[in-house]
Amino acid sequence: MKILYLLVLGLFLFLQAASGLGRCNLLNGVCRHTLCHSLEKYVGRCHRGLRNCCVDDYVLKYKM
Repeated sequence: MKILYLLVLGLFLFLQAASGLGRCNLLNGVCRHTLCHSLEKYVGRCHRGLRNCCVDDYVLKYKM
């Protein structure tokens, strides 16, 4: 039973990481360890919440 719990938890974490990275890639964003540059906008987290997803402000204006 403990193994089933760990498998479900692992699957949940994997899906969370994949969805965050997919959104950043969809917006042509960059995952950074540091803060976003001055010409970029913070749009969320990626890589299991360890990095910031930054997108060029120009891309956000004309893609949305």
